Amino acid sequence: IGLADDIARSMSAISARVAVVPGRNVIGIELPNETRETVYFRELIGSAGFRNTSCKLALGLGKTIGGEPVIAE
Repeated sequence: IGLADDIARSMSAISARVAVVPGRNVIGIELPNETRETVYFRELIGSAGFRNTSCKLALGLGKTIGGEPVIAE
């Protein structure tokens, strides 16, 4: 049993991800939300990031943990 399993158990989460943050002397810990949220395609293509992109083929990937749409060029 590793550190991620111990953290997940203590936080009553299904799983946990522990990773080193590149370029910094810290680790990052990610825990899943208790309930999933559906990301609708309309939200992605209706976002300012999608509408204002200069690329010919934008790709809507999903949302950040803050709820902001993620658009790849």
